[in-house]
Amino acid sequence: VGHNGVVVIDEGRPTPSDPILLTIEDRSKFTVRVPDWLFEFISDLKNLANCLVLVVDAKVDYRTLLPILEYAKRANQPLLLACEGLDDTAPELLVTNVRQKTITALPIFLHGYGKNRHDEYWDLATITGARCFGLSDTLSAAKLESNAFGLASEVHLGSNELFIRAPDNVHREELAKRLQ
Repeated sequence: VGHNGVVVIDEGRPTPSDPILLTIEDRSKFTVRVPDWLFEFISDLKNLANCLVLVVDAKVDYRTLLPILEYAKRANQPLLLACEGLDDTAPELLVTNVRQKTITALPIFLHGYGKNRHDEYWDLATITGARCFGLSDTLSAAKLESNAFGLASEVHLGSNELFIRAPDNVHREELAKRLQ
C-alpha cells in the first residue's frame, strides 16, 4: 500500500524484479533475472529443448542482437541469451520476433559484480560449450559461427528457478576444472 494505491501480486508468479535461481546440472547455481517486459508472454518460453546458448559479458544492442536472432532462426533452434542487459531498441526487436513466433528466445541477465560476474558468465559458457564474448568483442554475422554458441539439451523456467541441462558432449575435463 502506498500513496498511489495498492499493488497486488498473483500467487505463484514472481514479480519481475525477483531474482531467479539458475541451476545447471545440479552443480552450479547463479542468481539471474528475467527481464520485466518478458513476463507478459513468458508462458510460451517455460520449456525449451535443444536450445542454442550465447553468452555475452556485456550489454547487447540492436545491431548485435539482429545477427544473433538471424543465426538462431536459420538454425531453427530456440535461443537462450545470457547477457548483462539489452540496450537501445534491442528489447523491442526481441519482443516483436518472439510475439510473431519468428523465433523463440529467452534472455537472462546475470547480475553479479566485478570478477564474480565475469566468472559466472565464463562458467555458463564452459558448461554449455559456448564462447564467452566480452566488451572488447564485436559480434557480427561473420563471427557468429556454430562454435560461438553452446547448447542446452533442456531449459525449464519455473516460478523462481531456471534449470539448464547441458548436452552429454560437453568437454567434461574443462567443466571439472571450472567447477573446482
